[in-house]
Amino acid sequence: MELLQSTLRLARDVRATALLRQVQRRRWIAQLESRRGDYWPAAQRDAEIVLDRRVRFGAGGFMVRGQLQSEAPSTSFWIKWCPDADPRALKQTMRHMDWWTSHCPTLARSVPKLIDHWPEENALLIEGVQGVPVGELLNQHALKLPDAIRAVARWHYEYSQIDGIDVNEIDTLLGHEVFRTPAGNLHVRADRLIETRIALASESAYQLSLAGCKKARQWSDRYDISRAVSYFATDIKAGFVHGDFKPDNVLVDGDSFSVIDWWTAPRVSWPLSDVAVFAANLWMDPRRDAADAVWRAFVEARFPNGIDTLELHGIDILATMTCLQYLGNRCNPGRPIDRVYCRKALDRLLTRRYPIGRVAKSA
Repeated sequence: MELLQSTLRLARDVRATALLRQVQRRRWIAQLESRRGDYWPAAQRDAEIVLDRRVRFGAGGFMVRGQLQSEAPSTSFWIKWCPDADPRALKQTMRHMDWWTSHCPTLARSVPKLIDHWPEENALLIEGVQGVPVGELLNQHALKLPDAIRAVARWHYEYSQIDGIDVNEIDTLLGHEVFRTPAGNLHVRADRLIETRIALASESAYQLSLAGCKKARQWSDRYDISRAVSYFATDIKAGFVHGDFKPDNVLVDGDSFSVIDWWTAPRVSWPLSDVAVFAANLWMDPRRDAADAVWRAFVEARFPNGIDTLELHGIDILATMTCLQYLGNRCNPGRPIDRVYCRKALDRLLTRRYPIGRVAKSA
């Protein structure tokens, strides 16, 4: 399974690399050269601007790494190219970054800064940071990860708190499930959010079945869907969410970390949905021992008062639906390797003995 995942990741990057033409690369380098002094005033004048040949496929766009190469330590940056994105949404990310940096400077230190927005290219220029994605560290450095993961979990716990922050100052992205109480607090109709996710998961299951994964339609047999919705209150406290809070969007460098792919924040919704995305991605990882160790470390720090039964149930159902959406997006009828991977992952999803998010007791 691990080899299959690596092969799929490489294939996606190869396809993404083929999309970026040389003329576009040259145009980007010219743009960077013309504003070098604005972007990197302390950089050496003779530093050469270089873009990697490889384009990395990611959620909502493509990532191209670049460097200012000189005798001194090089300066790195990323260009996030989003050809299908709404230009207004990309422009809004700059306002959000400025707002977040001014209101929560301590938390903002763990997020790479947006340097610029190129509307004519539908691209963002992003500060380069040190670190390796958690997913790439599960093999060799799993024993060194828990301290960094606990720091990430504490960051997310603090980040999700919304008390005392006036989110009306900007066009904060509020989900349709968010509402304001008579006292002025923001709460989430968690039952409505679950209903929305069920509809998306059912559509993903249908697409998987069309691609040859017939068992996908059985996903809801694990739950009494009507009861699953009724478990959750209509007024759970809202908080900031990342939206795609997966291990590969957390870069670890020793005990420090950076959270990437955050730039559409701040968004307000149910923070448990972030936790479920983190749990789902770890659960799907074939390196079980390392993934379980990371999850234990995360839970210990993210839930300082302990995790209750309702939260575990919420993580399980939200994570299950996250897995289905991921597989539905991945399974392309025209690519046999995708179908093989999805069938294997789906079989494990449907036959699992324990809920996603369960913390196994240490031996």
